[in-house]
Amino acid sequence: MVFSVFAFLILLFVFVQVSWAKVYKPVTSPSAMPTPTAVPKEINSFELFWPIAAGKTLGERLYSLKILKEQIRGALKFGAAQRSDYLVFLSTKRIVEAEKLLKENKNDLALKTWETSLGLLEKAKVSWLKAKEASTEGGPEKENIRKQLTNLHTFLTYLSTKYGGDIKSKIDQNNQKIQEFLSSL
Repeated sequence: MVFSVFAFLILLFVFVQVSWAKVYKPVTSPSAMPTPTAVPKEINSFELFWPIAAGKTLGERLYSLKILKEQIRGALKFGAAQRSDYLVFLSTKRIVEAEKLLKENKNDLALKTWETSLGLLEKAKVSWLKAKEASTEGGPEKENIRKQLTNLHTFLTYLSTKYGGDIKSKIDQNNQKIQEFLSSL
């Protein structure tokens, strides 16, 4: 009895997601990305990436369960464009988690999280290129990916001005990967 309730809760946790919060709005052009001088003094990641929030972060007890849930959801994305969109979403989550870790002065964990984000961005780009090879237009996923990457570029440009050393280097690496991805769209 306890096992079946536990299994039901896990399945509910895995398959229930907020789909009403995803709004697809076209972005005018990737060239409309802000330059570092045009970046506002303060950028709030909560407002920029809503409804994405850091939640559990690397080093916390239930973080591995969160990652397992995301991997199961990712396995259920069958199209290359949908998979790419989901991987950009996960990369955005990792970046928001890294920001939270930086605010908590957990720089070592933040650096690992930045590295994870880089890997997710690379996988998303590869998946997108597969979608382009299959001659799919990408549908709403393309515009959602463009919007997310543009927002990430804005946010990372802002964060890059706040940190130095290894952290700035990882932020800049992520930003470079985002710019490469945007140019491939």
